[in-house]
Amino acid sequence: IIRYLENTFDVSKMSVAALKDLPNATNAFVPFDRLSPPDQGRSDAIRLICEGEVYWAVSGIRWCGDEGIGKNEALWKSTQETFFSKIPSVIRCALTSMIRVSVNQAAIGQGFARHSPDDQFYLATRALRSLSVQLGDQDFMLGDFPAECDCIALGCVECCLDDSRWPNMLTDFVRKELPNLVQYVSRLRAMVFSDVAPGDLRPHSRDGVNPIKK
Repeated sequence: IIRYLENTFDVSKMSVAALKDLPNATNAFVPFDRLSPPDQGRSDAIRLICEGEVYWAVSGIRWCGDEGIGKNEALWKSTQETFFSKIPSVIRCALTSMIRVSVNQAAIGQGFARHSPDDQFYLATRALRSLSVQLGDQDFMLGDFPAECDCIALGCVECCLDDSRWPNMLTDFVRKELPNLVQYVSRLRAMVFSDVAPGDLRPHSRDGVNPIKK
């Protein structure tokens, strides 16, 4: 999706224009092709860590029940209630079970779900610790400016912190061992999504932000 947006729209001009609508933002987004080669490498490494392990750890917690890091089938019930509550009850169980099978098959095919829950936890904590080390005391993953790797890092780490509906040991680990990631999520949410409540599945669009095509 990010590549499509970068190839279709003038992201540099859009990011500068967006600063007017984001009073808490100070630095414009830097597209991938404007990064230095070392930063491009770091950006891709961060993206692959998130896509390859953090995303699938969160998916397992929400969809795999006893077979995920949470080791609790009740977490799947939370997923049903959170995402599918508007489906008529007469078909909800059958339909969500079919979707769950598809998601779990994808997780097995990717490889993460082939591991035991304890090994999944090890892989996820190792990945998150790497993100924490890369972030350090910087405002953003690559320094003092936001880049595409912050888009995926924010989404994945914030999902790890959503313990109001999916309490699990991975969330506890991040909150206790990686406070800079917790602060990172709070800082970026205040900067970019201050008008959207955490966990809001259908936030209102901003009327003032218009795409600028190349």
